[in-house]
Amino acid sequence: MFITDQVTITELSRLTKRSRPTIYKYINDYLSGNYDDIPFSFLKLFQMSSNCSKSDIEHYCHKNYGNNSAHAINAETQEVIDLIIKSQSQIDIKRIKSFILIIFF
Repeated sequence: MFITDQVTITELSRLTKRSRPTIYKYINDYLSGNYDDIPFSFLKLFQMSSNCSKSDIEHYCHKNYGNNSAHAINAETQEVIDLIIKSQSQIDIKRIKSFILIIFF
């Protein structure tokens, strides 16, 4: 099961405050295994969506993309830092860039 089995692209666009073309791009990248071009929060959303309900997806989106998402960004920042430190000997510039774009834009 994938996220689009539970929510429409339009709903996902509204929940994440991203355009439908952007959502389509992230989904295409995810399905083709091109994870480096997907923001970390979306990658996590796509991965968790196979084992959760529509309300879980809505809750995740509200927490991570809603108006009060500062705490979620801090938790995500720590998660990205941990991932870089633990799993890579080189810094993944594309992943860092996509993460920065999430925070500031």
